[in-house]
Amino acid sequence: MAEAPGTLNEVQVRRLAAVGRLWGAVRLFHPWLAEGKIDWDQALIQAIPRVKAASTPEEFRAAVDFLLSFLNDPASHTRILEEKPGSPEPPAGSPATTVVPPTLEWIKDDIALISVPDPRPRPDPNEPSPFAAIAKEAAKAEAVIFDLRVSDRSGFDPNDPYVWNDDLQSCLLSFVQGEVPNSSLRYRMYVTHPGNPPGFNTFVNKLGKPYQGQASRPYRLVLVLDDQIPYYAWGLFPGLQSRRLGYTIFEGEKGPWEVSATHRMALSDKVEVEFRIADWVHPDGSSDFIADKAIAPSWGTKQQRTDQALEWAVQAAEGKVRPAVREKVAWIPPPIVLDNPYADPEYPSEEVRLLGLFRFWTDIQFFSPYRDLMDRPWEDALMEFVPKIAAAGNALEYHLRVAELTTRIQDSHTVALSQVLRQHFGTHHPPLEVKGVEEQTVVTHVFSQEGVEPSKIFPGEVILSVDGEDVAARSDRISRSFSASTPQSLRWKVHQRMLAGPQGSEARIKVRHADGTVAEQVLKRTMTFPRAKRSTPVFGVLPEGYGYMDLERLTASEVDKAFEAIKDTSGLILDIRGGALGAGSHIAQRLARLKVVTSIFEEPEVHGMRMSWSVKRIFEQPLEPAGPWRYEGKVVVLINEEAISQAEHACLDLEAAAAPTFVGSPTTGANGMVHFLPFPGGIRISYTAYGVRHGDGRQLQRVGIQPHITVRPTIQGIRDGRDEVLEAAISYLKGAK
Repeated sequence: MAEAPGTLNEVQVRRLAAVGRLWGAVRLFHPWLAEGKIDWDQALIQAIPRVKAASTPEEFRAAVDFLLSFLNDPASHTRILEEKPGSPEPPAGSPATTVVPPTLEWIKDDIALISVPDPRPRPDPNEPSPFAAIAKEAAKAEAVIFDLRVSDRSGFDPNDPYVWNDDLQSCLLSFVQGEVPNSSLRYRMYVTHPGNPPGFNTFVNKLGKPYQGQASRPYRLVLVLDDQIPYYAWGLFPGLQSRRLGYTIFEGEKGPWEVSATHRMALSDKVEVEFRIADWVHPDGSSDFIADKAIAPSWGTKQQRTDQALEWAVQAAEGKVRPAVREKVAWIPPPIVLDNPYADPEYPSEEVRLLGLFRFWTDIQFFSPYRDLMDRPWEDALMEFVPKIAAAGNALEYHLRVAELTTRIQDSHTVALSQVLRQHFGTHHPPLEVKGVEEQTVVTHVFSQEGVEPSKIFPGEVILSVDGEDVAARSDRISRSFSASTPQSLRWKVHQRMLAGPQGSEARIKVRHADGTVAEQVLKRTMTFPRAKRSTPVFGVLPEGYGYMDLERLTASEVDKAFEAIKDTSGLILDIRGGALGAGSHIAQRLARLKVVTSIFEEPEVHGMRMSWSVKRIFEQPLEPAGPWRYEGKVVVLINEEAISQAEHACLDLEAAAAPTFVGSPTTGANGMVHFLPFPGGIRISYTAYGVRHGDGRQLQRVGIQPHITVRPTIQGIRDGRDEVLEAAISYLKGAK
């Protein structure tokens, strides 16, 4: 049985939220996690109690170090951000204010030693480069040693983009003949989320341009390196190795195989984490750079120590040791590793509950094409929901908190699905359909069932309470658990569940009749999500002489037959008040004059090297005229808040093909491919993974298709059995003659 939940204080919440962001980013982008050999879930589960128990920033850092220890990666580690007294530090990405200049010494008559204790560019780029004169003088040698060990590491950051001197690189290449192959950086890349086709993840090799040597004759080249060489400069040295043009010596406690591209993330309590986001792939196919000679660091002052690295460099310069021959290495990309759903039990431990929160937050952060359309920053969601998810005291409370979390996305495609929630909100309804009409809950249809006593509630009557709960309070309670792109969509979702309860249970419904009297009626819940079918034909000619097609019932195979039935009409009404079966594009082809762009699909393409996503335009979806003949009459499309996703996409097709007149009320405002994410406790959460826009680039999500003529049903119209939206469309066509 899971432990009783506790209350987290503000410090614990802040630290856990920070660890959640870190864990999610490492999960997606650390190259070593792709193979599934590291149990990164278990790392978090074991780290969370340590984070909660930390009483000092040092203990918090130790908890983060414990989390990172599962990676067994020296490139992924923590540090404490220190506030330095005195003059302010130059801003990040700025050239150094002072740079120790390089020097040239002659070890022997034919061996030149170029020492570069500070590889950063000179502060004033207009000053002459000292490397030009050094290269000219050293050109007389037969062998050249480059000592690239950094002498003063205080304030030196190998990840700063200004720590590698282009003049230094040019000087080095002046002693190299011919082209030198570059290495590539191998990092993880995603197109939408990998667990749901057509999304996938893979590795990308970002190949650098080859280096061009400038030497007119061969030199014996020796390189003395340490771990302060920036990761983006490491591409040169393996290329020299691959052509056996340079002998490499590495001095340091950490081997050069630990050099990688990393990302830094500030957590809490001045703790910063640096973690690997890419590995090198060298010309021989390996990802580990192996120096020809590795030497332990020399301690003490220059006068007190023996510089073993330099002694070995002289031997290499004299030709006494030669670069090793590198064997080619084959690499096979690992298969996709899917998330553990943790489906059982329905009330998992606090650690697993938080794991689900962190995983879901990360997915939305990197894979939602509509993240920037939320009313509140998604970055704030962790601070809000870490305490809520942690404090959930039982299965129902936990599942409701997860459902509440989904509402932050404001996407009508998003819903938390679980057996717990299904039972809580009810599986069955009395034989009534209700909708939001004139800001009230109104009965729109009464179903007759064989063997069931006729209802004493009638269309057009107003529901006041259900099972003793006021409709306004019930609506507010339901709305806290369902995500919606627009207010009209939320109203629709709420009314779909307004009368729901357990199968066979009695619904006590207080209703205001048409004459103003109020009574409570009791109806058994015998139907699952009742929805009335329209009384109009699937297709045909209306009594007023206009063509009509109901896209909620019309199939693609019936489109040609439907057009034959209405070909002599002057106007066509297409009814998309609700779902669509896929006939929309086929109808649009019969209406189009020219090839048109109906919609623009977008999807997040996430590159680990940037630790960010950028919307990639997948394609502009075209539509071309088709069919034996084109319908020439005026076109009206009926819409309301029940039109979502495929129905809205049909509107996009028709909009581009025929410029119809939309009549009714705005649609839901949710379109795009849907992804399902497993959440611990047997919960599945859906969200939109592809974005869709109008063919001209306008936003559809959270806006919906807007009507040219706004018409909504009225209570009196429902009582009278009228379809006021259809009537408005007919009136418009009559006036358009």
